Amino acid sequence: MKWQFHDGGRKLAGYRPHARDCVIRSISIALNLDYKRTAKRIAKGLNWDDAHWSQGMHSGKYRNFLFKKGWMYISLTGERCDTDNAEDRLPKTQLILQMHRHLVACYKHILYDTWDSRTIRGKKKYPNTILGYWQKI
Repeated sequence: MKWQFHDGGRKLAGYRPHARDCVIRSISIALNLDYKRTAKRIAKGLNWDDAHWSQGMHSGKYRNFLFKKGWMYISLTGERCDTDNAEDRLPKTQLILQMHRHLVACYKHILYDTWDSRTIRGKKKYPNTILGYWQKI
């Protein structure tokens, strides 16, 4: 897998550059949606303000949003699928990968993120495990 920097439109929307916004960022990239509008829609559905979603989000909080957009979750639990051996296991379509406490947009086996999430943060030798992925049905 390869990695390419992409903030999902966060900077263009006027937000500070670094935040724990992987949910909004990955959904904006994968669904080709405006970052600010995506953040507002998800926050509105949860009765949250901007301060909440930029500090991380539990999977149950965005699941309904993706279901309503026609996406479904495919679990890879039980299969050892790491970023270094995922290319033969993942479709080349637009995906949102679920890693441990992180979501990342993926298209044609390229990860689009603000950091190289192919490895566990700060540990370049250890590939990140893919727990499952969201795919448009």
